[in-house]
Amino acid sequence: MGLHSIVVYQQQTLVAFEKQTMEVMHLPMPSMQLPSILIPPVRIEPKQRDCAEAIEADEQSPVINQAMAALVLEFVYRLLQGNLIWMGAYIDLDAGTLQTIPAEPVTIARMCGVKVDTLYREFKCSKGPYYNTLRGRR
Repeated sequence: MGLHSIVVYQQQTLVAFEKQTMEVMHLPMPSMQLPSILIPPVRIEPKQRDCAEAIEADEQSPVINQAMAALVLEFVYRLLQGNLIWMGAYIDLDAGTLQTIPAEPVTIARMCGVKVDTLYREFKCSKGPYYNTLRGRR
């Protein structure tokens, strides 16, 4: 049985039906009738190529790993320096672009499903030197 299989069992319900409570009782579990339904189907995952194989098959750029390594090192460097203000980055070697996603309070609050004030108050997030949500309020 697989993803697109359905099994239907018919059971004698006259004996199992309680007229007073209007309930059907004592039906056997389908897994008792056919224990094999408890065994997950075997899925053969297609073998994913490693980076070297993908490069040989011309499915991956030979320099993407170096570009990603440099980007990750930049993230780590900025994190250690205390000035990492990105929460993600997209790199496109075909277009020659790097797009960073700023870790702004509004974006993080939207991702967490809370208001910005709740983000600061409940999660004790630091406002840091880069963001000011007061905007003229005192």
